[in-house]
Amino acid sequence: MARRHSLQRALCKLQMSRPVVFFSQPSMVTDSIDEIPAARLRVYHVVDEYTGYGQFSPARRRRIQEQEKGMLRQVDVVLVVSQKLYEAKSPLNAHTYLVPNGVNYRAYAAALDDPRLPEDLQAIRRPRLGYSGLISQKVDLEILKSLAQENTEWSFVFVGEVRAGEQAETWRALLAMPNVHYLGLVDISQVPHYVKGFDVGLLPYVLNRQVENSCPLKLYDYLAAGIPIASVDVPAVREFVPYVHLADSPQDFGRAARGALADTAPEHRLARRNIAAQNSWEARVEQISTVIENHLAANAPSGSQVEIE
Repeated sequence: MARRHSLQRALCKLQMSRPVVFFSQPSMVTDSIDEIPAARLRVYHVVDEYTGYGQFSPARRRRIQEQEKGMLRQVDVVLVVSQKLYEAKSPLNAHTYLVPNGVNYRAYAAALDDPRLPEDLQAIRRPRLGYSGLISQKVDLEILKSLAQENTEWSFVFVGEVRAGEQAETWRALLAMPNVHYLGLVDISQVPHYVKGFDVGLLPYVLNRQVENSCPLKLYDYLAAGIPIASVDVPAVREFVPYVHLADSPQDFGRAARGALADTAPEHRLARRNIAAQNSWEARVEQISTVIENHLAANAPSGSQVEIE
């Protein structure tokens, strides 16, 4: 009740009488969906298959599944980031739309205009096979360990936070190898400057339900930098072949990496950047705005003007 009053005071201060409200977690069906009774439109934005998180117990998965069913039935619009999520969620809400993830294309364009590389990256010999982002249970470190052992002439570069969990021992083994380089956390504004210095961008995920339903943000980052990509076979990545080199299995990842290293055609580099430009966050905002405006217009009284607060 206290939060409900706080939200109403905030809406009054912002002079928003009937806002468009976004929900981002299934649990919000019980603790948030009725907090704003005057919502003009309720939108559920699904960016993951939440029941696929590996650390959850079977009981918690069932609870999340039931919460999400309730959310899907109560909201007006559902936005999902992958085709797999669309297939899973649309049967429970006919107003489900596929809007994939995107990229800050301008940041990568600016980085590519700067010929310099960060000094710590510049000091690492080429070819550099890089991974940028959270190093978590989702990343198959065993694949990378085998690859680094078998290809000592390649340099493996990691940029980002480490939460290796059960793979902590494998991560330590990787760090002990002379051709593996962990550069730590860098400011988000500097990430494009590191990624552009990779010869290959890596998407070495553990294949599970969460990954199969995902739309990797790093995919668009690598495309924006124009670099070739080696990836496990994630459904959302397949449409970008031949600019992404897919491994048929985890054991096949080395072949995908070698294919990416050989993919040096200037026209492919340009094509990757063009694809990224079409998938900018600005383009995504336009897609979402169009969906919202269409729904508001469809539900508006005849002759009234639709405005989004």
